[in-house]
Amino acid sequence: MKKDPPSVPTKSGSAPSPSAAPASQAALDDTIAVNRTVDVVAANTVPGPAAGFRPTDAETRKRQLRRIAETLVSEAMDAGREANENAHRMKDDLGKHAPDGRHAGALVARLEQIQSGRRRAETLVGYYQEIEEIALSDLEVFLVAENREFEHAVSHEPQLADVYPLLVKYFAAKAAAISEGKRSARQTAATIEEKVAKATANAGGEPDTKDPKK
Repeated sequence: MKKDPPSVPTKSGSAPSPSAAPASQAALDDTIAVNRTVDVVAANTVPGPAAGFRPTDAETRKRQLRRIAETLVSEAMDAGREANENAHRMKDDLGKHAPDGRHAGALVARLEQIQSGRRRAETLVGYYQEIEEIALSDLEVFLVAENREFEHAVSHEPQLADVYPLLVKYFAAKAAAISEGKRSARQTAATIEEKVAKATANAGGEPDTKDPKK
């Protein structure tokens, strides 16, 4: 009796990669071809938020927190480092009500740690997004091929519809979504035309269709 070949072990904490896709797909792009089969980092190895963290809704944060422009974050942190360096003399320079410069130093250190972690997390999110897009694309290619053969076969064997109900459901939903998208686009175009017509009528003239370059 012929034995199956031993499975190839994957990296610790990673899910096994799918087998290589057909050459026609792999030829899309070198990085896509590579990323199509890279290991998937297992969800249980990705750390979650620190214990005790409870998310605040965006509106509350917007209302209660002060903002530093993204383009000025570096300058703000430099000013915080400066305050930390001058902590020993700040009250002599600025008066008894001056804040403790060491607090700014602690905040800058916290921000440095946060930003480093955020960059790493954003890289991980980008990785998950790309390999998800690739896997979804490959799934769509597979389902289209399956559905093409299904439509041919079901015309001769109608009972196959009961064997592949979820395939039928997917393509019915997809067709409905495409139809709705076209209807919405037509409605938007009609609305724009109506607004242009009203604006022209209110202005008492015809819309200017001349080429501004002429």
